[in-house]
Amino acid sequence: MILGSSHATRLHKSILANEEFANFEIIGNTRPGATFKSLKIDLNLLHSLSSSDVLIVQFLGNDLLNKFTKITYRPKIIHLLKFKPQSNRYVEYVRGQMKTLLEPVKAKIIWIDDPYRHLYCCELHVHPGLVSYLAKRNSELQEYFKDVCTVLDHRKIVNFTFRHLKEIKRYKRLLCDAVHLRPEYYDQWAQSIISHLHD
Repeated sequence: MILGSSHATRLHKSILANEEFANFEIIGNTRPGATFKSLKIDLNLLHSLSSSDVLIVQFLGNDLLNKFTKITYRPKIIHLLKFKPQSNRYVEYVRGQMKTLLEPVKAKIIWIDDPYRHLYCCELHVHPGLVSYLAKRNSELQEYFKDVCTVLDHRKIVNFTFRHLKEIKRYKRLLCDAVHLRPEYYDQWAQSIISHLHD
């Protein structure tokens, strides 16, 4: 079962296309653009998962920033017009609610942290502090959920040297629209998940 918003939707597509998942029944509970409050999580299904099942979560990235975005086309770019983080209280609330949902789940849970977004989308929208904010939120995510699931660093499960991934202008090459990864990187996420299932 794959749970989350647009990254999860794209990962779901890559998993369906990967022959190494052929022995699994693949279920998606995803919706592009979803936040914690707007995603209809199938709780009956979630809590019916057994210890032989796997739940993959890529979620809550849309809950980190207030939505001041605009889309331009040719090429498609998702611009962040204003960098205004959600409050600590709000982020802690949605994480707490999500943790409560996951604690009774019997399946093996793998959570992929959040790709950085809105990096140098254009010369008009440069936001000092954005990358360090997103990195800090990912660090918190790793710590917060470590007792209920395996949290993977999204940067370490793509075929791109980690040294280059720490250089933001090189990292930007992973993205197709300033928010989403290029399709081949979701394929690499899917392949990496296979290796974690064999651990």
